[in-house]
Amino acid sequence: MGKRSRNALLFCLTALLSLGAQAPADPLYREGLRLMQQGYYTEARLYLEQAQEKDPYNPELYFSLGIIAYKQKNYQSAYGRYQKALTLLPSPELRGRLQGALADIYFQLEDFKQAAQAYQQALSFLPQSKGLRLRLAMSLLRLQNNSAALAETEKLLKDFPLLEEAYELRSLIQLSQANYSQALQDFEKALEKKQPGWESWVQLNWLYRINLDFERARTVANKIVQIHAREHPEAHLIAGDTAFESLLHCQRTVPCNPSEQVQSAITFYEKYTLAEPEQALGHFKLGKLYLWDKNPRLAQIFFRRAEMLFPEHRHYHTARLEAEIAAGNRQKIEIQLKTQPLNPLYLEDLELMVKLQELYQGQKHSTEFPTAPREEWTQSQKSQWYFLKGYLAYRESENIHLALANWGKAEKADPQSAGNDIIRALRLKESHKSAWAKDLLLQAMRKNPEWWLPYQLLGESEYENKAWKNAAFYLDQAVRWNPLSKKSFLQLFEAQSQLKLSQEAQSTLAYALAIYPDAPELQTRYWQNLEQKPGF
Repeated sequence: MGKRSRNALLFCLTALLSLGAQAPADPLYREGLRLMQQGYYTEARLYLEQAQEKDPYNPELYFSLGIIAYKQKNYQSAYGRYQKALTLLPSPELRGRLQGALADIYFQLEDFKQAAQAYQQALSFLPQSKGLRLRLAMSLLRLQNNSAALAETEKLLKDFPLLEEAYELRSLIQLSQANYSQALQDFEKALEKKQPGWESWVQLNWLYRINLDFERARTVANKIVQIHAREHPEAHLIAGDTAFESLLHCQRTVPCNPSEQVQSAITFYEKYTLAEPEQALGHFKLGKLYLWDKNPRLAQIFFRRAEMLFPEHRHYHTARLEAEIAAGNRQKIEIQLKTQPLNPLYLEDLELMVKLQELYQGQKHSTEFPTAPREEWTQSQKSQWYFLKGYLAYRESENIHLALANWGKAEKADPQSAGNDIIRALRLKESHKSAWAKDLLLQAMRKNPEWWLPYQLLGESEYENKAWKNAAFYLDQAVRWNPLSKKSFLQLFEAQSQLKLSQEAQSTLAYALAIYPDAPELQTRYWQNLEQKPGF
């Protein structure tokens, strides 16, 4: 267990002991906390469950059992216990700790939007908590909401001016200002003063990745696996993420061996799922990687496993639907969506609705939406919701002016988001300033390299300019991240054909026909392609 993890656990236990439980459960409760503090989680759970039998409506007991489940990485069980505790009218202090505990689960699952929201709620009850504010800043940084992360970091420096982790905090400030090189220097200085532990290695790996120094990122990832994988199986996830991101970067800059990089990432992700078979995140990452590698049949298997393990996580559900459509099960999913329609008040559902827009041409879904997102969402979430709603209206009507009202709200909510880079790019394109529009789309792509939309728009622009090589690259990435776009498949096929990449063009056409077997334009190209083969 890392130093910060131990400190966080000791902090929770001290708080619980000071709060106390009602008799007659109190002796059992205290013994359970003592065992938990020493790391004997299974034994501690037995005492706490006995205490709970005598005092079934005590929220502190649910919180304690939730901590044990969390430490044993049973996040779904921990989530349920924390939510139950919140229904039992806990004290304001305990409510804050419960919200922070829920945020920790979201952070572990890399759902940084939900994590940031929960940390903010926790801080409304515990405004002086250093740990909560630090993790909120980290969540905001992972969301690349730099201005908000800077504000939280400055609050920390004001409240704790003599904090031991001064270099690390200054590194966070540099990160929040997008001064990644300086942030890395500060963090390396921090490591000069202490032996790096688990969390420090993880942070260093992430800093190298965000600075696109994948050679050193891979070196650190391998060290993390060698030193910490036994105690922290998620080390394999970090190594897998490093390999995957390295693949995406090298494809854009220098030649590399994609199949070798893909296999490296798969190997690390598989090691994690073998070590933690009940953790949904490993299965989800394998699904995402297989979908990117144009293997939707395998992707749907892993997405389905992730959804079964954590059904409350909406992204796992929509990812499975997308993979099933890409695997050729479009009609089955269309029937399912008629009885269980997507809900535009979930960001994940709205994203999928935008991807599915070509399937529903002629229908005006965007006019049926709620007028505003959920009130409790973060500004970043609200910005993305308004952007997607506006973009769907733009695609449905092919008139940018109908989307302006929503896009104005998106820009106001989070001016630095990748979505707002796209808004500005579309406006510039309408003004025939294509070069500036391209720069903004590239900026959006750098901010979110796993988002399909910048690739798709860049590919469409290069296709219009008959820049076939660039068009083929961007459109290939677009269909990897969004295999539901018939238009992207058609343009990719044409670009590959222009480049005389016959094998790649045939593979593109076969993939598209598996999804859209009844599309006349795809069928026409299939027969034309077949007629060109010798011996037809």
